Amino acid sequence: MKYVVLSFDDGRKDFYQYALPILKKYNLTATLNVIADYVGREDLPNFATAGHACMNRNEILESEKFGIEIANHAADHSNRVDAIIRGQENLNCLLGGDRCFGFASPLSEISKENFSAYQPLCITNKIAYIRSGNQLRRDGKFHLLLYILYRITKSSYFFYWYNWRNYIDLHKKDYKQGIFPSVTCNAETRKCDIIHFIKQMNDNQAVILMFHSILPEGSSNWLADKWCNSTADFEGICSFLAESANMKVVTNMQLREIMQ
Repeated sequence: MKYVVLSFDDGRKDFYQYALPILKKYNLTATLNVIADYVGREDLPNFATAGHACMNRNEILESEKFGIEIANHAADHSNRVDAIIRGQENLNCLLGGDRCFGFASPLSEISKENFSAYQPLCITNKIAYIRSGNQLRRDGKFHLLLYILYRITKSSYFFYWYNWRNYIDLHKKDYKQGIFPSVTCNAETRKCDIIHFIKQMNDNQAVILMFHSILPEGSSNWLADKWCNSTADFEGICSFLAESANMKVVTNMQLREIMQ
């Protein structure tokens, strides 16, 4: 079996408006990484594709009721330890109870190289895992070249070679420590690139796809920044996943449990 996680950063309003209905249509789950201080706000300048708005509490609760995992994206979209802890506390207040949440690193600043500084949080503050992602400023010249070649050629093969190291081997001890890579998906990423990449996975591997905004092409906020994918592309990806017999869509938390 191969596993795919659909991970959405920030808790943007468009997740509830556009992504969630598509997930419901294909009966797929996802992980929603919420910035606790931003819940219900509509004045966020950095979230242009989302119309500067984040989901409110009721929308988050409705998403969770459907089976969406709610995870921590820090209280203020930073990687400070105090902001991570406060994000955990605020999500517990928002959702009720005393839960164990996963944490998605804003700007993917936490990586294998500095994970040890954050690892105690996974024990003392009930953080189940930390999800990171691509980051060109630390990827090195070779991966920068692959990225540039992908941008120039629009070849799914260069997309694969740039991202292949983000496959997660379910039996590899490095990932069992609780740090997960992911593949960044934005306006530069085509549906065919993502599907080609998923198809190259081996059994007992997983991939986390990191999205932000999902919008109809031509809508008022489309391409307000690069952090968006079209509803048509996202539905195409969901349709492919739903029809694949050897593919299972899980949440980050479920992936963590599979690896235990």
